[in-house]
Amino acid sequence: PELVRKQTNSPARSAEVPELVRKQTNSPARSAEVPELVRKQTNSPARSTEVLELVRKPTNSPARSAEVPELVRKPTNSYLPPTHKEAAMPTEALSTAEGLIQAPLIHKGKVRELYDLGEHLLIVVTDRISAFDYVLDPPVPDKGRVLNGLSSFWFEQTAGLLPNHVVHTDVNRLGADVVADADKPKLAGRIMVARKAKRIDIECVVRGCITGGGWRQYQSNGEVNGIKLPAGLHKNSKLPEPIFTPAGKNDVGHDEDIPFGEMARRVGQQLAEELRDRSLKLYEFGRQYCETKGIILADCKFEFGLIDNEVILIDELFTPDSSRFWAQENYKLDVEIDSMDKEPVRAYLASSDWDKNSPPPRLPDEVVQATSARYKEIQRRLTEAE
Repeated sequence: PELVRKQTNSPARSAEVPELVRKQTNSPARSAEVPELVRKQTNSPARSTEVLELVRKPTNSPARSAEVPELVRKPTNSYLPPTHKEAAMPTEALSTAEGLIQAPLIHKGKVRELYDLGEHLLIVVTDRISAFDYVLDPPVPDKGRVLNGLSSFWFEQTAGLLPNHVVHTDVNRLGADVVADADKPKLAGRIMVARKAKRIDIECVVRGCITGGGWRQYQSNGEVNGIKLPAGLHKNSKLPEPIFTPAGKNDVGHDEDIPFGEMARRVGQQLAEELRDRSLKLYEFGRQYCETKGIILADCKFEFGLIDNEVILIDELFTPDSSRFWAQENYKLDVEIDSMDKEPVRAYLASSDWDKNSPPPRLPDEVVQATSARYKEIQRRLTEAE
């Protein structure tokens, strides 16, 4: 069947729809039954649970057709926002999955924990939050679920551009020998079973606007990672073309900005060029999608790995921890734009007397709550998940 919405400015909900034209069916229109839903004449974003095909409208900066496919969401059951897939998830923050996972812990990062399942990896996204290279206390409720949900969403959306490491994100598919049934609600929405890949130790950063560390480089010499930029740019200026500014990956401390030539020396010219080209295409895809949601994708970073010499996407993708999102309504030049991420934490720490060289102070409850709300808001705006 086909369900066509006409003459409405409200999201597609059965209680709100003034006119539903249903073809070739005598049964009531239900979202679970409709393989194709076309949204017309509406100003509200298409909900991922309602729209099985999303057709992108023209933008002011059109995608290069040879490089970026249309943003079309095809029928699939592989992703639903975690809050829709999993019921009765606890809301308390999770600082670690140790003790819940009966598998070897092989890496514990600032946010993610990696467990060895043999053929695959189990990635658990906790609610830990870091700033200035310190993990802070307390963790932020639901932050991990937002990050995992967004990565799952984006990995699916970009699967036509590049393969990724995702096997599944359903905690109920893990055996009781890995996670006890009683503990599965604690991990619902925050796990990802992934293919094992050899990580390429380069952070692939793409900048569409000049801000942050890129702006500081530009102020110094008019360049970013050795790339000469036009004179007269302002802080937060949109660049004429996105630029690829790689960094050498460090598991401890900050990554090291490097010119493309150094990246090529480290990984080889051919692989370096492939990573650069794929990163630019991924950024353009994300930028266009975000634009339809009233969001500017200022910059972002990607991680890649190799499986049988094939490049795949790994880690996380277009999350507030790996990307800089700005609300279009807040965009201005020459100011610090309030990013849609852990900005409340950074603002609190910046206004405190913390010296950044000793253990940081405990975050006040209002800062934790404001940060949790930020993460949920960016997920809502990007995926329409409540």
